[in-house]
Amino acid sequence: MTSIPAEHEIDSWLAEYIGELLTLPSAEIDREATFDSLGLDSATAIAITGELEDWLGLQLDPNVAYVHPTIRSLSRYLAESAVSKNIAS
Repeated sequence: MTSIPAEHEIDSWLAEYIGELLTLPSAEIDREATFDSLGLDSATAIAITGELEDWLGLQLDPNVAYVHPTIRSLSRYLAESAVSKNIAS
């Protein structure tokens, strides 16, 4: 069984990943801002999902970044889903 990182670890990973895309330090990334307000497009949202799948070793719904469109909400969803063992939906 895959061990899912804690919410704060997912949050940090996403901020680092998005910071690299935007060439900003992760500390400057607003975790409550929507991905589109950060300047990320739909192709980038799909890429984020793919990177999360690779990192977590799980298959995620391709729409997960649309349904949970902020770093904070996506991190919370992934961490809570891991606890409930319902990560793939």
